[in-house]
Amino acid sequence: MFPVPAPLDPALAVQRIRDLARAHGFQRCGIAGIDLGEDEAHLADWLGQGLYGTMDWMARHGTCARAGRAASRHRAGDLGWHGLQP
Repeated sequence: MFPVPAPLDPALAVQRIRDLARAHGFQRCGIAGIDLGEDEAHLADWLGQGLYGTMDWMARHGTCARAGRAASRHRAGDLGWHGLQP
């Protein structure tokens, strides 16, 4: 059986992710919550207008319904990956 990991301090996790991003040449690293809240309607409108450019995965996976289902699988305080910009 695998050992159970110790609880992770969110602030330390964020700093570690940012340090790793910088070490690998990324200029920016964003970390955000997974609850879209009132932004769901804006996301649906943005996707509906096709403003995602060449990021076709946004249209396939960025729907509000899928985001809502993803959020339901996480516990309060979980962090979601937002994006990295090289």
